[in-house]
Amino acid sequence: MSAKTSDSGGSVSVKPTLRRRSSLRNAVQSVSMMLGMRRRSLFRRDSKPKPKLENTYKTKPDEGHEFRPSAVRSAVEDVLHIHLKDVTYDPKQIKTLTCQLSTMIQHKVKGLGFERHKLICNVIVGQRQDQGVHMASRCLWDPVNDNWASAEYVNDTVFAIATVHGVYFD
Repeated sequence: MSAKTSDSGGSVSVKPTLRRRSSLRNAVQSVSMMLGMRRRSLFRRDSKPKPKLENTYKTKPDEGHEFRPSAVRSAVEDVLHIHLKDVTYDPKQIKTLTCQLSTMIQHKVKGLGFERHKLICNVIVGQRQDQGVHMASRCLWDPVNDNWASAEYVNDTVFAIATVHGVYFD
């Protein structure tokens, strides 16, 4: 029981409020606390701090690791030809196919050994219906170290344009 004082200075007794506490609520709270603690401990155990690396101050790519548009163009053409040769246009299917193509192209170009280049891959896939398509892009970059490559693919129902930009970074 708790006691309160009144304005006249005397003590007034107050009945305690009895509440029924839900055991389900307590169980849910305790489980969520345990899961939260478990997730934190897993992250702490598995993650290692990244070592802090010093700047190299390289202003151009190493010999043999320059962005080569001809090699990139042939790699992009291979990916487009392999994955689009039997495709017919379906809007629901093309949405996921475009993302997959972009990822596959990016992985294939990474395998060419451009270690200090950030790769930006854009893929456009559309329905072929006797229309023309023009594509343009602008970039602010170093014309000596940065470059791009583009490839197109056309079959009876689908056209595709893929562009890869290689931007050198330190």
